Amino acid sequence: MDAYVDLVERITPGEQIHRVLGWPDQIQADMQLECQLVTHGLYVGDETGFDDPRARELARGAEDWRLLLQLDSDETIGMMWGGVGRLYWWIREAELRTRRFDASWLILQCG
Repeated sequence: MDAYVDLVERITPGEQIHRVLGWPDQIQADMQLECQLVTHGLYVGDETGFDDPRARELARGAEDWRLLLQLDSDETIGMMWGGVGRLYWWIREAELRTRRFDASWLILQCG
């Protein structure tokens, strides 16, 4: 993973990384499990949701989540997300297919 990150930084130094679908360029931890737990009522602002007895069963559905949109901070146009962070919108595969964008989930990550 470190080699991949180094390669991306050499190819696109200082450039913003926006995505529509595909794989996220995450700053922190994996977000698919977070989306799955939150949409089932578990709090993930700390470890309590991840330690909840229901989390293990719910984790099976984490693979259904897909990146819908990633917006990077871009100071030149006035978009700054939590100190050079990124916004990520996630959606379940089935809801993406039926265009139920109201069922998407937003996560902010910053370094």
